[in-house]
Formats: sequence, structure tokens, C-alpha cells
Amino acid sequence: MMIIVLISQLFFACAADQDEFIDENINDEEEVTEVYAEATIYYEKDNDKFAVVYNKNGDKKTFENGKKVGHIKEPAPDPITPPDDATNVEIIEDDAWTDEEAIDQTSPDTQPETDPELGQELSAEVQYWKDRFDHEWTNPENHLDSLDAHTRSKSKNLNADYYYLSWYIDGLSSMWQATGDTEYLDEALVLINNTLNDAVDVGGGYKGWPTSDGKEYPLYDSYYWRHVITIVRILHQSPNLRSTKDYQAQYEKLLEFSIKHIWDKWTTRGDNHIYRSRTHMASHWARLGLELYTITGDPKYKTVFDNISHGDMHNFPSNLRGQLQPHPNNPNAIIWASVWGATLPNGIQDTPHAGAVISFWVLAYEQNAYWTKNDIDGLIVTLDEVIWKDSYGSNFTKNVDGSGGYEIPWRLHEWLTLGRFSQKIQDKIKNNYNSYDNLRSYGSEALGIAALNAKILEDGKGVYPEQ
Repeated sequence: MMIIVLISQLFFACAADQDEFIDENINDEEEVTEVYAEATIYYEKDNDKFAVVYNKNGDKKTFENGKKVGHIKEPAPDPITPPDDATNVEIIEDDAWTDEEAIDQTSPDTQPETDPELGQELSAEVQYWKDRFDHEWTNPENHLDSLDAHTRSKSKNLNADYYYLSWYIDGLSSMWQATGDTEYLDEALVLINNTLNDAVDVGGGYKGWPTSDGKEYPLYDSYYWRHVITIVRILHQSPNLRSTKDYQAQYEKLLEFSIKHIWDKWTTRGDNHIYRSRTHMASHWARLGLELYTITGDPKYKTVFDNISHGDMHNFPSNLRGQLQPHPNNPNAIIWASVWGATLPNGIQDTPHAGAVISFWVLAYEQNAYWTKNDIDGLIVTLDEVIWKDSYGSNFTKNVDGSGGYEIPWRLHEWLTLGRFSQKIQDKIKNNYNSYDNLRSYGSEALGIAALNAKILEDGKGVYPEQ
């Protein structure tokens, strides 16, 4: 079996404020052949059953009460020892249980009662995307997104790794909302907590993640944390879930960090860190503001959302609403410049960075926050008839007005959120985007989004939030 070593090359491009980041991620694969020791540890704690399985490929899989709860690259230790407080321990050397064996052996003797909604079977469509996601996340022959995600989560963000980590968080969050399976939430929380553990004092009583040059950047914090704050908001709107396990404590910790070490830290350093020079960079703060307002009701957060959406952008001549224009050849399609107040086609918004704006607009529309169905319908036309025409197959254009030729594959992921309002877009995702080229980088994000789209198209909402 092969171990895939992922090598990501990061390219940086500076805007006027030297803070705009463009990813030209290239995945190279190197085949390494090595055989590791196999072992299985079974043990119990209180009334819970656990198994840790090390296989010959260097994988460590963990199971709890009939569920697979972890999969990382970690060879078996020598000697093999169980946790200190484990009981009924059985160590099986030179043998690795299969997933089915581990699930069977750790299944509770009596299944706990479950919420009726969470106990329902997944539809065929949601199950399809769940299977695709799980394969992308854990299969060693298929990029192993989980390994890359965990590696980036422990990187201290020295090379802006949290920028990329955010896409994995988004995929896991979408799968959790689509299926109701809290394993996806738990995995996301592990990754997020890894980053919190690596946060350091940066002065003023705040914590953060300086990069390799010793500086902090509002772009990296806001780009990453926009997906984290959405999880926090969904937990806020899911009180029944928060009453189980340690979710209430997790919610409170992440909310406190969001307010103090993300929002307060950057707002106290000046408006220029919030009202950014490009539409997509400002949209991150509009999203953070909306989510924090939904959670806390504090109008200061809504003020930022309103200003960036349609109000005073503080020293810039426009706002997101003011940027929007009809396409000259298709008036039903919406296009815009990424530079505030630019006259098109100057400064036309590129398609990859536009994805963050799209997912923000979708999120705001879903919460009945200013952005309307007319806006969403116009963006669907832009995607379907300008950027990603039927005749383009799996290809899409570099810019939102259809100019620039084809973009490199996979950089359309966040645009796919529009599929939850359009069966045609969802069908195009399945038939045209669901391919190696478009899934070869951070494909689990696209697959999670597709799963949530399918759930919303069927039922009008995801399993979460509850309210």
C-alpha cells in the first residue's frame, strides 16, 4: 500500500496593502513503500468501549462505542501500551482489526436512545455524497485529506496553513449539517482546538498566530475563522445538541476566542484591518460580523455587516451592493469588480476569490440578512451561463464576467453553495465537477457542500442548526 506525501506549493501576490493572497496550490505525489507493525488495542473506560488499530500502512484508527472517530498517520509505538485508566485491556500484536471488526467489537451492548431526527436514514443522494466525502477524507490512495488537515492544524500557521485548513473545516461542517453525524463536528473541533493550542501571546492581552516573518495578518485570521464562527453560530442555534457531551463548553470557549482574539484584536488595531481593499477580503469580516450579531445580538457586529454590504466602507468609494452590475451580454447575470469603485472591466473579480463572497452571500440569504433571492438568482445565472456554461464541461473561467480563459481546476468550490437553490447546478456538480481534477485539491470541501446542497434541496434545511 502506498503512503501519499502531499506537497503544497504556496504562492503569494501582494495587493496595495501587501496582504492579498493567491493560492496556486500544486499537489505532487510521491510513492513511498514501507511496512509498519500491526497491532490492535481494545480497552474500556466506565461503560464505554474503545479500540486503537495500527496497520501496516502506518495508519492509526480509533474507535469508540461502535463508531470510527479518528484516522491519522501514526505508526504503532514500541512498546504498545493502553491508556493509564483503561480497564478490560486486550493487546493484540501483529494483527490489525478491520474497520468492521473494530466497530463490531466496540459497539455498546445496548444502543443509547437517539434523537428521532438524527436516527433517520439518509436519502440516497445525501448518502452518495457522504460516501464520496468519506473516501476523500480517509482513503490513503486518494490524497488523504484528513492527514493534510491534521498536519496543517498543527503548523502554528507559520506558512499561512490555516488559510487552507479553513477549506477542510468547511467540508466537515457541511457534512455535519447534511447528515446530523456529530463525528464530522468532532473532527472539525479537534482541528480547531489544535490551532487554539498553538496560539501565542501577541501583545495587548491578545493571542494569535504570527507567520514565519513574525507578523500577523488580518486576512489569514478572518479567512480561517469565518468557517469556525459559522460552527459556533450553528451550535448557538442547536441547544439540544449543546446539552450533550462537551459541546456547551466547546461553544463557550470558541465564542470567547472569536470575540476577544479575532474580532476585538483586529478592530482595536484600526478600521483598515476590517474594511479591506478588496471585496473578497472585506466579505470575511462581514460574515464574521453577521455570525457574531446572530449569536450575541450586539449591534456593533451588525454595523460592520451593514457597512460592508450596503453602507459606509470607511475611506472606500463603494460597498458590495454598489459593486454589482449586470453582465453586458446577459443582464440577468451579476458581475462586479474586486477593487472598490473600479469601472469594469478594470479590476474584474477573479472567480476563485469570488467564492468567499458567494458563500457569504448564501449564508446571509439563508439567515434573511439583507441579501435577497433576486441576488441569489442573479448569481446562479452568473455561474450557470457565464462562468460555467454547459458546454465547458468541468472547466470554468478565470473571471466572473467569463473573461480570462479557463481557471485551473478545483478553484470553484465555494461557488457550489449555490447548488442548494438550483437543481441544475447540483446536477452539474455531480456530472461535471465530481471528477479527479476538480477534487484533487481540498475535494472534501466540495463534497461536503454537495451533500448539504442535496439535503437542503430535499428538506429545505440541514439537520443542523436545530432552530
